Amino acid sequence: MVFDRRLTTRTPEDQLLQVAAHEAKHFLIDNDLKPVIAVFLICGFIFFVSQMLVRLVRRKVGDQGAVVQLALTVYAFGTVAFLLAQPVVTTWHRNLEIEADRFGLEFNRDNQALIDIMWTDAKQNPMAYRYTPITKFLRATHPQIKDRIKLAETYRPWLDGGPLKYGAYVSD
Repeated sequence: MVFDRRLTTRTPEDQLLQVAAHEAKHFLIDNDLKPVIAVFLICGFIFFVSQMLVRLVRRKVGDQGAVVQLALTVYAFGTVAFLLAQPVVTTWHRNLEIEADRFGLEFNRDNQALIDIMWTDAKQNPMAYRYTPITKFLRATHPQIKDRIKLAETYRPWLDGGPLKYGAYVSD
């Protein structure tokens, strides 16, 4: 994103710095192992439950129901794994994005730059300003624009001398 010429030639410098700091947080700090472990545990649990269902069906139907058992296992595993894992992954990713915004704010201390970026994004994609509950639950990997704007309007610990969440990475 930072190397996109269309972005760098048409975007004000303060906004470019905010984007660069946001992306730097992803590159330098983020740990992508947590959601992988979470999804693995959820899928493992679902597989275990599916196996229990197959055994239950086998007792009821007998060996002639092997095809039905396989179809039931695949369908149940896929559906339930998706329905349980997807919200975990999207929630984790939304948190990752809001924390990257926070890092950018602490690094640049220019809240208006983030607000301007978000309003530009809202004009290009009005649906991202506020998600429907089902979109937020199952699909949204980035926070709602209104939440990102709210963060930019309210998060300013450096003005009060408060602690910075990413103070170890940001110098005064």
